[in-house]
Amino acid sequence: MEGTPSLDILKGGSLVVGGSAPMPLNHLVIKEDFYSNQFGFGQLLNSSPAMTANSVTLSMYCDGNRWYFISMPCDVKLSNIKNVDDASFVFRYYDGESRAANGTGSSWKDVPVDGTLQAGRAYIYQTDRNSTIEFTLDVTGIEGLLASGHRTVPVNAWTSENPANAGWNLIGNPSLTYFDMASTSLTCPITVWDSYNRRYVAYSLIDDDVVLYPTQAFFMQQIGENGEITFDAKGRQLTSEVSRPAAVAAAGIARRVIFNLELVVAGDASSDRTRIVLNDDASLDYECGRDASKFFADGGEVVEFFTMDGSGNRLAINERPEGDCRVRLGLYAPGASTLTISAPRLDGEAVLHDAVTGRYVDLRKENSYTFDVDSRGFVLDRFSITVRKPTSGIGEITGEDDMKVAVDGNILTVVGVKGLPVIVYALDGRVAAVADSCETHSFTLPAGMYVVKAGKTAVKCIIR
Repeated sequence: MEGTPSLDILKGGSLVVGGSAPMPLNHLVIKEDFYSNQFGFGQLLNSSPAMTANSVTLSMYCDGNRWYFISMPCDVKLSNIKNVDDASFVFRYYDGESRAANGTGSSWKDVPVDGTLQAGRAYIYQTDRNSTIEFTLDVTGIEGLLASGHRTVPVNAWTSENPANAGWNLIGNPSLTYFDMASTSLTCPITVWDSYNRRYVAYSLIDDDVVLYPTQAFFMQQIGENGEITFDAKGRQLTSEVSRPAAVAAAGIARRVIFNLELVVAGDASSDRTRIVLNDDASLDYECGRDASKFFADGGEVVEFFTMDGSGNRLAINERPEGDCRVRLGLYAPGASTLTISAPRLDGEAVLHDAVTGRYVDLRKENSYTFDVDSRGFVLDRFSITVRKPTSGIGEITGEDDMKVAVDGNILTVVGVKGLPVIVYALDGRVAAVADSCETHSFTLPAGMYVVKAGKTAVKCIIR
């Protein structure tokens, strides 16, 4: 590059820098917009150690009177942040140490006026009207922003009498690009703020593909000792799509039977979701690396859905052994309304019980259950669900061929496919077994989830 130009990366734009040739800039401006219903980002993907800038400004537009979660790509002193429209604003951090000691309810604290927003840490921000804030970086901040390699973020493992309150950290994507969370050292669940729907959403990094947008924040629990979370540079990307060849790794998938449940409000279609995972290696007690506490939105204006463990912890993800199979369900309704419980994913048997009406609903057959609540508030003792692992691997016919699949131990038997070859695929797409035309054939396979295909028919089965 000739000279020392200035450069603006506007929302929707991106700059990709590689190689080792010097790339000096005079002034670099990167712009992001956080509207209530649409975000726009200027992205910088720098892989060159030779990129420099004399000065850098980050510019963020935000709607007023709304909380935004923002992760910092570098250190920025609060004194170097201004609102260009002279609106009042505040940054707050999440005090995980206070939650560990005192429980929920008083964890948000204002960043002091002489404080610093730290790289990789995340904060909430609000202004009293629609306006733009500018972050002016010092030399240390510029070096951090332009760093081309892996990023590490320190996390704390604050202990608590209640494991559900231990070790909570609010950190986030430290890159000014989208980031695939499969490229972090994390395996525990994370919880993000859904700004559009104004609710929290929990994800499992074992079961879900998660790509964070630039500067997106998330909550996570650190177990045992203080440590660091590594964000590998290969996880940076310019789109929100999963771009790696394979989806979520299938390691241990045979031991994980997943039930995704959804609660929808009639009329406005607002919703929330919760998840149960049956895993013989899990505990009925709360486990930081497997379970995800339910975070509730402030104000009580959105529907909430969760499960409850034996200690009364409210969970967004409840990973447990099969045990007695019964799991308590809880919900919060923002007012009198008609609600529907459905099950977008059922890996096993699931029967919903309504203690008020006495009804039992097999969600595999009826798909959903609709009911009314008369007022605003929590409903904690009305619903439970009995979940079990599938009793066999018999799947439903999905094509015109009369194929049936059964599992007995580690023996998978396919019946009724005369004249057609049978191919058994593992979850990662590889071919696990093949048989030529036959009416009945048995395969001996290791534990795992498989898809059996013959002609136009495909059946999913599990060997435990």
